[in-house]
Amino acid sequence: MCVYLILNESIFVFLMKAIFFNYKCLTFSVTIYFLHFSVFILIFSYQFCSMIKLTFPDEKPKLKNSDRQTLVFCAIRKKWLILTPEEWVRQNIILYLSLSKNFPLSLFSIEKQILVNDQQKRIDLAIYNNNQPLFLVECKKMEQPLNQAALSQSLSYLSKLNAKYLIITNAVQTFCFINQNNQMLEMNEIPNWTDIVL
Repeated sequence: MCVYLILNESIFVFLMKAIFFNYKCLTFSVTIYFLHFSVFILIFSYQFCSMIKLTFPDEKPKLKNSDRQTLVFCAIRKKWLILTPEEWVRQNIILYLSLSKNFPLSLFSIEKQILVNDQQKRIDLAIYNNNQPLFLVECKKMEQPLNQAALSQSLSYLSKLNAKYLIITNAVQTFCFINQNNQMLEMNEIPNWTDIVL
């Protein structure tokens, strides 16, 4: 889609900041024409990724304080971990997938190590079916935007493990993709486990 806008300087600056800071998963090209000192014509084409809004369950990750540190209980590893921004997102998405989408906790794997370009990498979360990775989940802290760099990193993991689905989330923004014939297609929602596994 192309949009043609005639803007004064203050509105132009505001719009560009909104695009670059709030829509990092927006792909677009921009052409700017200066009519005179303070008026612009902004022409841009864009394509939105289909952001998924998650409704998290009422149950939240368990927290406790120990030795002046806040710990969070991992439902997969069955132990208390130091609470970090990324770990908070990961534990919330684990609860969401298990309670809202019926993903069996027994099939989750955390921080699986893989070799990418001769470097050891860790996958935040993988969900298996028949001993093969079906979902990969990349978790970012809430204030970190889900931009092209985050997507590229996750896609490199996906190609290495040949998983079918990819979820990228910071708990505020979430995107889900399905690999069909080596093409990554956006999904409007995260599928229910019972709908994809017979």
